[in-house]
Amino acid sequence: MVTQPYVPKVFSDRELSEGEAAGAGFQFDLYADRLARLIAFTGTQVPLTVGIHGEWGSGKTSLMRLVKGKLKEGLKPAKDFAPCKTVWFNAWKYAKHEELFVALVEEVLRAMEKDGFLGKVRAWLDDPKQGEFNWTGFMASAVSNLVSIPLGSIVPDASQFERESSFRKNLAFYDEFRSAFASLSDHFIDKKKGGRLVVFIDDLDRCLPHKAVQVLEAIKLFMDQQDCVFVLGAAEETVAHAVQSYYAKEQMGTINGHEYMEKIVQVRFPLPPIRQADMEAYVGALAQVDESTKNLLKLIIQGIPTNPRKIKTFLNHVEVQWALVADAARDASKKTRLVEWLVLAHPDVAPTFRAAVKAANSDKERLGLITMMKKIADATGDEQRDLLNNPENKQFTEFASNQRLMAVLKSSGFFFSLEDIRLCVNLIPPPALAAPEPTPAVARRPLTREEVERAVAEGRNLRGANLRGANLRDAHLGGADLGSADLGGADLGGADLRDAHLGGADLRGADLGGADLRGANLGGADLRGANLGGADLRYTNLMGAELRYANLTGAIFDPETIDLSETMGWREARWDPEVLEILLRRFGRGEEKTTSKE
Repeated sequence: MVTQPYVPKVFSDRELSEGEAAGAGFQFDLYADRLARLIAFTGTQVPLTVGIHGEWGSGKTSLMRLVKGKLKEGLKPAKDFAPCKTVWFNAWKYAKHEELFVALVEEVLRAMEKDGFLGKVRAWLDDPKQGEFNWTGFMASAVSNLVSIPLGSIVPDASQFERESSFRKNLAFYDEFRSAFASLSDHFIDKKKGGRLVVFIDDLDRCLPHKAVQVLEAIKLFMDQQDCVFVLGAAEETVAHAVQSYYAKEQMGTINGHEYMEKIVQVRFPLPPIRQADMEAYVGALAQVDESTKNLLKLIIQGIPTNPRKIKTFLNHVEVQWALVADAARDASKKTRLVEWLVLAHPDVAPTFRAAVKAANSDKERLGLITMMKKIADATGDEQRDLLNNPENKQFTEFASNQRLMAVLKSSGFFFSLEDIRLCVNLIPPPALAAPEPTPAVARRPLTREEVERAVAEGRNLRGANLRGANLRDAHLGGADLGSADLGGADLGGADLRDAHLGGADLRGADLGGADLRGANLGGADLRGANLGGADLRYTNLMGAELRYANLTGAIFDPETIDLSETMGWREARWDPEVLEILLRRFGRGEEKTTSKE
């Protein structure tokens, strides 16, 4: 059976639908309800502009859609709230229009046509009260266009009906048009019943400065229209900067962008940051997210800002990167390492640390940087101070001041091997066969000490290698990948196994007395009957390991922080009495998990 290549599952950039936004758990439904009530409440003075502010991807559009939906449904009790007609205007969509004021009017007329207002427009056209501008011809042409809804402009060319005014250049024309539009609008919203026209303007912060100013000037022109409310969705800093840049470029004096916005926006609503727990629940419910990624959501949310667009973009990045190496990785844990690295490398987490890792001279140096930073993050009190005060660790002082980086490192294991560094940083998948690649005759015998040390020095992995009974006492095996290796009865006393990967290894009866296992990954390893007396187990991963009958007297670790919640057989291992008491207090004296190891 042919295995198909891994296909990444990615998200598009569409905004949430009203139903998705209401059910996302971001409190958007509550925000939308209060904003809709503010807009429609008969006691709210109009005209009015409401600003919904937030950075790109924070959910402004989704919230505005919810507000629009609630206004369309109507609010209770009806006597307290005005009936509202709504118009949606995407400023960026019309950015190529010469005059965005015209585009805005077009969108209002479209809304009128969709609402079945055509008959009322025709009735208004019969009103003989027209000024010098040929309004009957102008609006009749508009209605004619509305009936067919061509791909071009709904509003006709005003110049053919113009007598004394210029639509684009003469302010008097705007006054004339505004007066006529007010009459049209009054009929549309049914002013006699207290109706309101609510215009939603989205994506203003995507427009070039001169286009953004055009929209804001159009709002100012409408601001003397009674019963009109504008809801403006934009990143406030971006729009303020655009205003300032525009007036500076046009040499029209110094304009403070924020003060300019204050004259237009009467009600500001900066979107509150989304809580990490809410974002985790939202992402966890998305169909595209597989179980392995869901298990890493705490890490992802800890590192990536809780912005729906940024989270989805990051997940897309993970999927594409994983697709490049998934077929060769052979190990689901590699995806965990990849996600850990991509969180570390994200520009919002620790750009200086990422730069240092990428600039390192070798993969071994990169591994050392990540491993040491993880140790510093996990350490507390005097131990952490000692690590940072060590002259050899001077460069880590700046990194450790980054609270987001420290929180990210504490939220996951980061048990990297040299192979993981090549896979995650350089996107080099592991070789098809484990190295060294012995002949069948060699494969049946245990590897010699020289073969092992040479393979480790050359950065080759020793996964599944036959090392049963091998003499590796005091061997230098730091960072070695010995996953699933057969080390039963091997002599590893005093060996340097710092940051080594021993996940799933068979270490039954092995002698690890006095070995340096700091930062090593022993997850899922079988250590039944092994000697770990005096071994340094600080920062060692023992999740899923089997410790039944193992000797851990004199082992170096912090019993208050070591995690044995998923470790099997540890209550039947030998510990120093005071250490065992602490462990029993922390993890209880309940029944042991049973092991499936043979």
